[in-house]
Amino acid sequence: MLSLRECRTMSHDNPVREIVSLFGGLTKMASALGHRSHSTIYGWVRAGKIPDWRDGELREAQRRLGIEIPTEIYMAAFLRPIEGSEAA
Repeated sequence: MLSLRECRTMSHDNPVREIVSLFGGLTKMASALGHRSHSTIYGWVRAGKIPDWRDGELREAQRRLGIEIPTEIYMAAFLRPIEGSEAA
């Protein structure tokens, strides 16, 4: 059974889920990034965050496939502040 935190990160306000959606789903995103399985991507969705060191591979796949990810969503998926926004 999923915890409340896991349910929240799997919900509509999860920026990683939004990025996965733009790629066409877990399997398609995994394939675009060169992963043999979707399990890594699923782990990111559950965590609600993409590890910083995956930034390059995501940007490369995004560029290659012509996928536009809004800056706010991209930055939120890496838990980075958006430039010009005030710190909370």
